Amino acid sequence: MRLPTTPLILALAFLIVCPFGLGAAAGQGPTARPAGVLVPHVRPSPSLATCPTPASAGIWGSAGGFFGSISVSFYVPGDQSLSGSNFNTIPCTNTIPTYVNGFFMNISTNTPIASAYVTIWGLTWSLPNQAVTEPISGYSPGSPYAGSPNLVPLYVEPPTYQTASVYFNDYKNFWPGDTVWFNLTVNAFNVTPTNISSASDGQASAPLPAGTNDVATWEFGVQSPWSSNNFTQDIAVSTTPNVFANPPFDPNRDQGVSITLTALNLGDGTTLSIPEAELYLEVYTGGIDTANFQIPFGPANHSSETLIDSTTQLPRDVGPFAPGSEIQFNVTAWVPWEGGAIDRLYSPVFTFNASTLGGWWAPHAPLESNLNLTTDPAGLSGTPLSLQTMTPVNVTIHEAYENVTLGASEVKFAYRDRYGYVDGATNLSAINQNTSYVLLPGLPPGGNLTFSVLARDINNVTISSANYSYYEGGTPFVVPPVNEGYLFFEAVDLSTGQLAPDLSFQVSNATWSERAHGTPLGFAGVYPPAGIGYLPLGYDDYAITVSAFGAVESAVVHLNRSVEGPIVFYFTTAPLPALNAVNAETFPLAATVGIFAAAVAVVPIRDWFKERRRKAEAEQKRISL
Repeated sequence: MRLPTTPLILALAFLIVCPFGLGAAAGQGPTARPAGVLVPHVRPSPSLATCPTPASAGIWGSAGGFFGSISVSFYVPGDQSLSGSNFNTIPCTNTIPTYVNGFFMNISTNTPIASAYVTIWGLTWSLPNQAVTEPISGYSPGSPYAGSPNLVPLYVEPPTYQTASVYFNDYKNFWPGDTVWFNLTVNAFNVTPTNISSASDGQASAPLPAGTNDVATWEFGVQSPWSSNNFTQDIAVSTTPNVFANPPFDPNRDQGVSITLTALNLGDGTTLSIPEAELYLEVYTGGIDTANFQIPFGPANHSSETLIDSTTQLPRDVGPFAPGSEIQFNVTAWVPWEGGAIDRLYSPVFTFNASTLGGWWAPHAPLESNLNLTTDPAGLSGTPLSLQTMTPVNVTIHEAYENVTLGASEVKFAYRDRYGYVDGATNLSAINQNTSYVLLPGLPPGGNLTFSVLARDINNVTISSANYSYYEGGTPFVVPPVNEGYLFFEAVDLSTGQLAPDLSFQVSNATWSERAHGTPLGFAGVYPPAGIGYLPLGYDDYAITVSAFGAVESAVVHLNRSVEGPIVFYFTTAPLPALNAVNAETFPLAATVGIFAAAVAVVPIRDWFKERRRKAEAEQKRISL
């Protein structure tokens, strides 16, 4: 009976007869493994050379020496490359995959076997700072280690007693990262010689079992997930923001730090995984250790892991930290095994500081000296740029220094057209702590806009940009379908010339209606049910009702062009002056300096005034009627 063909039956037999298969000879369980910091030791890998186990018929005392007398073969479940005679002899090694719980050695000869045993010794996973590698518990090479090699008997099979087997229980006795050496000794009845050993045919291999003449015939290692025992060769550590940059970006008092582990690629297409890892972090404030944390990484057994909350299992950062603190951390990674941890790796100690700043690097300089301001379309600075009607403008500010956090930021704007003006501000939306943006809506025909950006830092210090100006007209930015067009309208206060921001309106025809509010820029359009931009309407009559300045006005308009408007509704919040008292000098105009100068210059003031006076006369006549 041979174990490769009947592994279940013989495995049960081993549980009764062979203490090595049982693990009793080793006398070790999950807590019996040495747990010290372990010398440089590399995960065993298959040799490029092959040294197969010699195959023979097993004729005792033949001229072939040990392997002529004994036929030796191996059975490694699920790995034919190591089975049969493919199991290498010294000086080649063998790598047993972690998923294989163990393997069988089978022997046979042509004479009854009195006894047979393997002599086994080995070393555990080790680390560079360990002076002496730890022996495998129960399988010590002997001096300078405690203990001695383990002699494990083979199970000799009746009734012929010419075959024997032994099971190497890797899962119980030899764990990932272990390196194991062994040889074989066989005794027979009434033959010459009565005792033969593979050590007599073996190659010298260190470490030799102390106090013996044994040399190893075979060597194997149980594969570890690590390529080496050096942390930095297996795992890369990175942070956001990058506290390892040169110069480093020290996080400010509002910034946490994300720490990521990435398993390194071995260069042969194989990327390692990280079975389990943990961060140990200490915070020193004023040179005193004020806090320490142990935080797990996850998800386990992935090639990339981040810190996770042990309760919620959600990603988390470390910090923020008190300004001026020094933060030290290191990472421990390991293989979970039988409820414990083996093959530990220890990273170097990483150090970074918490910034005492976090604000603008040049708080007295313009905004453009502290961060990047971009517009899409570009080129809005300097001479006002002409854009197509309804062209939206995206304004983005980005702080390249990671340890400068943007606070609340806004766009200050001045909108003008032939009928009125409005000044105001709108907030930027934060994409992250270093980037914010605002999308300015497309303008109706004849609209002019000048704006500047005000940005604040973590200390609420405000910096301002230069002026950016543009006007829009002509062909729509988005051409509507045939027989459809865009409808724009606005409300102006005749007593001040101001347009109504966020205009409340209703637009309807015979089949539908919409209630909404206009833009902060003082004009309104019909919006699509979802998304941005404006909704094209079919050529038709539309009833428009607007509410502004405490009053309501309505009108019916006929849309028959690609862009209609702006259609103007007139209101007054104060009595209009007598016509003979109206003059250009007393008419209220916005300041022509600062950020409004460029916009005011776009519309000739004299023509604008004449048009306003004409409309004021018409309005006064309407009121008197």
